[in-house]
Amino acid sequence: MMLPMPKPKRSTIKDFSINEFRQEFLKDLNEERAKRSLAPVTEDPHYDEVGNFILEDYFTKAGISYHSIAEYIAMDPWGWITNHANKELEPAPNGGTSADVAASNWGHRDILLNPSDKTIGVGAATTVDGYVYSAVRVTY
Repeated sequence: MMLPMPKPKRSTIKDFSINEFRQEFLKDLNEERAKRSLAPVTEDPHYDEVGNFILEDYFTKAGISYHSIAEYIAMDPWGWITNHANKELEPAPNGGTSADVAASNWGHRDILLNPSDKTIGVGAATTVDGYVYSAVRVTY
């Protein structure tokens, strides 16, 4: 007699992992950059030990000149993925994952494909109503 298979657990926004999101975002970005023969970028969160944004101040104090800083902010609903072929949202398998959100988050892709990019900072926050707000800051 076969036992019934348990149903897979559907994830919720409480399952969001900032570490998984950052790792997947950087992996996907560098794969896309490699397809275009661009150098990979490394992650540098640019925050101090208590979470204050320090990039511009750090550059000034270190005597580092930089051409520009670009930033984009995105909002993605948990449990949905972007179909990049038609730019439509579709239900995510098993309710979604942090990696799904990272892979969907390509609305401003051109900012991330500048050949001069060296480092990025990736962050995200969630809301109780099921949204992931993410921000990426690129320095070149």
